[in-house]
Amino acid sequence: MAKQVKTLFMDAVGTAIRGMPSIKQVKRGQTIPVDEETASYPWACFFDETEIKTSKNRVAFKEFDLIVHVWVKEKRDITLDEQLDIMDADLDKVLLTNQNVLDTSFRIDPVSTEKFYIDDEIRAIGQTVYHVICCHRWKDPYDPAKGS
Repeated sequence: MAKQVKTLFMDAVGTAIRGMPSIKQVKRGQTIPVDEETASYPWACFFDETEIKTSKNRVAFKEFDLIVHVWVKEKRDITLDEQLDIMDADLDKVLLTNQNVLDTSFRIDPVSTEKFYIDDEIRAIGQTVYHVICCHRWKDPYDPAKGS
């Protein structure tokens, strides 16, 4: 069965992040607590915010924010801040150049990056937000329109 364009995009994002050699584990959905003893750091989770639907010239657009959280743990040779900066740069490179991600989205733009420190700076979360626009032919969410 065919998948909707937005689902294809989210699948492509998951595949792209899983392809990053620095990320050990990827989860789709809101950040959930993990078992410290079994978690493989660094790990990532991604999810989308509420979408806005618009249409123009028989093309339906879905705009939403894609949020990616990357969890890192303290290492001896590199600070949490440096780890998060490296992960953010790698994430930008992967999501903004991966052909499957670009094929399933009309537009993807980085919006913001924030850092949160946990447990007296033993662990940290990097949150990166991207504004995404996906589109499909009007009344056919399975057919990517790409503005045609």
